[in-house]
Amino acid sequence: MARREALGEPAREVRSARGPPGTGKTSFCVSLAKSLKLPLNITSASAWFSANGGYLGDVIAAINSAFTNASATGPAVLFIDELDAVLNRDTLDSRHRSFWTPAVTALLLALDSAVSSSANLVVVGATNYPDRLDPALVRPGRLNRVLNIRMPDADAIVGILRQHLGDALPEADLTPFGILGGGASGADIAGWARAAKAAARSAGRTVAMDDVVRQVCPPETRPPETVRAIARHEASHAVLGVVTATGELEVVTVVERGSFAGCTNVRLQNPAMMTSAQVDALAVTQLAGRAADEIWGEPTSGARGERWSDLAVATELLATKAASWGLSGSILYRGDRAEAQALIRADGKFREGVEHDLNRLYARALRLVRENTRVLPVFSRGAKQTV
Repeated sequence: MARREALGEPAREVRSARGPPGTGKTSFCVSLAKSLKLPLNITSASAWFSANGGYLGDVIAAINSAFTNASATGPAVLFIDELDAVLNRDTLDSRHRSFWTPAVTALLLALDSAVSSSANLVVVGATNYPDRLDPALVRPGRLNRVLNIRMPDADAIVGILRQHLGDALPEADLTPFGILGGGASGADIAGWARAAKAAARSAGRTVAMDDVVRQVCPPETRPPETVRAIARHEASHAVLGVVTATGELEVVTVVERGSFAGCTNVRLQNPAMMTSAQVDALAVTQLAGRAADEIWGEPTSGARGERWSDLAVATELLATKAASWGLSGSILYRGDRAEAQALIRADGKFREGVEHDLNRLYARALRLVRENTRVLPVFSRGAKQTV
């Protein structure tokens, strides 16, 4: 993005950055402000509601203050973190909507003012949960320009690690950490470098490769039977990704990352132009871990219920396939990904259709995992060897 005021134009932009926690949304905004050589103002939507008891007048004052203070330093970048703290009014009952409507309206007016010539602001809002945003926030002219900040791939992991290690280990080949660190966020990787340097300082020496290894692959403390179950779970994702030709397998590991007990990364062949069969194959791959849990014991909470979990991704895929992509028998467009998720909650017939597809593809996942039980032990041993 060119620095607009250098061309005699005001810096008027509004964008939203979305992605899993720790992927670098805040770091992106810091880099953006540095690249544009503009001051950075940081605020948090959740802080607007938690400060001063959360009274409506105080909330509106906090919103207006954030924009006024940023505009006073303009041209400038205003970063609004935790934007999903502003609830979607469509999901609220009438009693709660009466509180939220004035607050959301105040934010919308502030955003509209931000793109005026007098405000001179670049506004970026960040969220971990884009499906929770009020539709009015992301309509054209507001935060509709979306920057999807994804988990780093192997090359990015190596680059981030090298950056945060600084002068330490200048000649070391960090490439293996790109594979071993699969599933880590940018925040995780920066933490590895800090911890490795701290360990070296405590020992009174320079950073050694072993310091980094201990951070990327910490000693296993989970019971062996738990690790075996996780290895089967992740190996099933990997094997079905290959069997269904979902994409190219990049990494499979049982190294624990935050709330994730393991990780499998498959690079899709052409994610922008997927057929109905390819979407189904991806959903089957997502459901393979739960299928393995059932076959070798019983389903557990390992598939989780968070926004980025196996079940959530599979459900979102099939809802979007039907509501947005016209790949489930009807070409009627009913909304984007976020609106497809809302349809699951609001439209009983739509919900039944998505659940029917989920059950159909889960049955396929169970069958394919059973058909490939001879291959799975090899993959699961490989996954455990990355620990």
